[in-house]
Amino acid sequence: MLIEFSVGNFRSIKDIQTLSMIAAPITSKNKELDEQNTFQATEKIKLLKTKAIYGANASGKTNIIKALIAFRDIIINSFKNEKSVFENSDVFLLGEDKDSEKPIFMQIIFILDGITYRYGYEYMTQGVLSEWLYGKPNQQEVYYFIRDKEDIKFNHNKIKNISKLLNLSPNLLQSTSLILSMSHIFDSLLLKSINQYIYRLFIIDNLINKSIQLVAPLLSYKESLNKISSMLKMADTAIEKIETFELKSDNENSWLEKSNIKQYEGDGFDILNDIIEEKRKFVIMAYHKNLYKENRIQPFNFEFQESEGTKKLLELSPYIYSSIEEGELLVLDEFDARFHPLISKKIVELFNKNTNHAQFICATHDTNLLDAKLLRRDQIAFVEKDKFGASHLYDLVEFKGVRNDASFEKDYLEGRYGAIPFLGDFDSIFAK
Repeated sequence: MLIEFSVGNFRSIKDIQTLSMIAAPITSKNKELDEQNTFQATEKIKLLKTKAIYGANASGKTNIIKALIAFRDIIINSFKNEKSVFENSDVFLLGEDKDSEKPIFMQIIFILDGITYRYGYEYMTQGVLSEWLYGKPNQQEVYYFIRDKEDIKFNHNKIKNISKLLNLSPNLLQSTSLILSMSHIFDSLLLKSINQYIYRLFIIDNLINKSIQLVAPLLSYKESLNKISSMLKMADTAIEKIETFELKSDNENSWLEKSNIKQYEGDGFDILNDIIEEKRKFVIMAYHKNLYKENRIQPFNFEFQESEGTKKLLELSPYIYSSIEEGELLVLDEFDARFHPLISKKIVELFNKNTNHAQFICATHDTNLLDAKLLRRDQIAFVEKDKFGASHLYDLVEFKGVRNDASFEKDYLEGRYGAIPFLGDFDSIFAK
């Protein structure tokens, strides 16, 4: 369960900004939201299930999510890919010369197996400068390890044998690697568990047409197939059901026999040629009712013949399914792209009502979600750039005098909360 994520000196983010999922001590007009949209994570910590991030184009919304992606990528890959740190070293470029010499800061606070952990690191192009892991197994926070370049201090009551291994193999930990990235080498169940927690975070910044082939194997499982099919049907896509078939290299026509699709030949398209030309491993078929032909179901090649919005819903559905079923975090950029506002709203409601402690964070322009009947004030965040080009992240709940039944959408579009574009005179461009 995510409590907060902080990042500094990354892309348009100069000073450290924190994305918090802590529920504020507020009361909604609709009291049901206070119970439904939050959950008690520990005795003292209540967390939000969803959070929507708003801001003008180029304000830095995406950079918050890209920071999460970079944070996760370095943890997962820095041991096996020495360029991982270098490839994610996008510092703030609009400051003074000395600012470019400052490290990138990233830190996450989360709850795992009932314990609150705080893990983070600082790095520059040439490598990792510092790394730390703290935990709160009781009332007091204690360190598990602290790293300052080559100097590493372990709490042997919490993590055993690692320092001995590093002493025997001093070159094992490179300057471009994180200790957490090496959890598979160290005999530490804790580090492996934390590594797996971060690995399981679903963070998506560009979804369209990238994951349909990844969705296909999941559809071979009956339970997930039924739920994903139902999701598409309930979204008014006119799809009755979907199926997936694996293309065998030794027999490209095998799936045709299994799907009994030959009966539909001559209906105006050649499905097989499309599939072979694109060198797909899987084919997903969507079946629609043909109301002009009694008892006729018309097959469509999902990748080539469905709308972009329907494709996105299919691509996103496994992440929604897994996140809610497993109680994981899903982070999505450009949530509203290609979605009707009512579909976006239903997905947010789905997460707000889940009972598995799943969490959903999205960057969006869909003001339809700025509804006091859907989101609390602490579930709405804004990103705005200052005059120096640095992004600042803040929550609606920080504004004083905002009623719990206010028209969030109207007030936002009128500029009461900032984070909107200041548009010039477009008409003057074409004035004669």
